[in-house]
This record gives sequence, structure tokens and C-alpha cells, in this order.
Amino acid sequence: MEVTRVIEGSKEKLFSILMDSLLEDISEAQGKQVKLEDIGKGYSYKKQLKTKVGKEGLIRVTITQLEVPTIYEATFESAQGFNTLSYKLEDVDDSHFNLTYNEEFMSEKKSQNLNYGLMSKLYKRSNKKKANLVLNQLEAMMQGQIGEC
Repeated sequence: MEVTRVIEGSKEKLFSILMDSLLEDISEAQGKQVKLEDIGKGYSYKKQLKTKVGKEGLIRVTITQLEVPTIYEATFESAQGFNTLSYKLEDVDDSHFNLTYNEEFMSEKKSQNLNYGLMSKLYKRSNKKKANLVLNQLEAMMQGQIGEC
């Protein structure tokens, strides 16, 4: 699923918000502070995450792409498979940029991939709504309307 939006402001500011959020997530998961210079492509950490049905599980988060200030991509590996989230920022003009949010799921099990394919068609509208909420939050943070999540 992919959603693109034109945002007013600088992509450097939005990318900084994404990186602050990443550093906070790493800090919470590992119980120690990490600097942006310490992370890059291939960096990984483990964290506890609740599933939609309320069960907790350990996942491995791996940064698969990090090109400041244009691309951030991370893969979340769980027992179910690999969920990849990415943010791509591209200049439109001097005061606007495109923000593209992409989310994909892959599993080594064919049945999981088939199930995801069917379910994503059923929940396409809901998933787009959630992606747009994430983009709304990021846009509001860009404009200084809300604190960081």
C-alpha cells in the first residue's frame, strides 16, 4: 500500500522528525541513548510489540535504507513474516515536497502471503485511512501544531 502527499515545508525538517522518532524507539527498546551517527543501513534492534489480538511478541527492526534527507526504510521481522515501512521525500519546488509512505508484507510461507493479499484487499480502505492519519500527524508536527508522538 502506498500513499503520497504534497507537504509544505522542508523535507529536512520532516526527516529530522522521523529520525527523532526512530532514536526514541531505539532508546525505549534498548534502554540506552543512541546518536543518529551510530545508526545506518543494516542497523538492527529488538523490541516488544503487541499484535492486533493483544499478544506480545519480540520483533527485530532492521534499517534497510537510510539516505538523509530523502529515504528511510525499515523492516520489522516477526514470526509471521517481514513488514517493510518506508518514507520517501522528493522536492516539488522551493517550499513543497512529496512524502510517499509505503508499507508491504512478505512471508516465507505462501499461505501467509496469500492471506495478506486477500486481507489487504478487504482492508484497503481502512489501511489507507491509517496511513493518511500517520501522514496527518507528521504534517501537523511539521507545522508545530502537535508534540512528537
